[in-house]
Amino acid sequence: MIRFGFDGDAAEFSAHGAGTPWNGWLCPIVSRQVLGDVLDRLKMIDDERNVELSFDAAGVATVREYERGGDSRTPLGEFDIAPDGHGLYLLNLGLALAAC
Repeated sequence: MIRFGFDGDAAEFSAHGAGTPWNGWLCPIVSRQVLGDVLDRLKMIDDERNVELSFDAAGVATVREYERGGDSRTPLGEFDIAPDGHGLYLLNLGLALAAC
């Protein structure tokens, strides 16, 4: 297990491991609950974007990113993250995450 968080933020989360870094940032492998917790924290600390998380019947997570304050419901981006054989998710969304 490793601890991680957003660069410059005090909140910490637990991960089961990590994948290949993205631009030097950590790409943790997390549970479904932690995935939701991380995205909830992102909504709290990011003034420019808002994210929504949903899951399909197979457990595939869909993350939609919207401009905060915009009146359009057209996503700026949409990303699917399939769980691995253990039900864990590789959090590789280009976030500034670092080990604590």
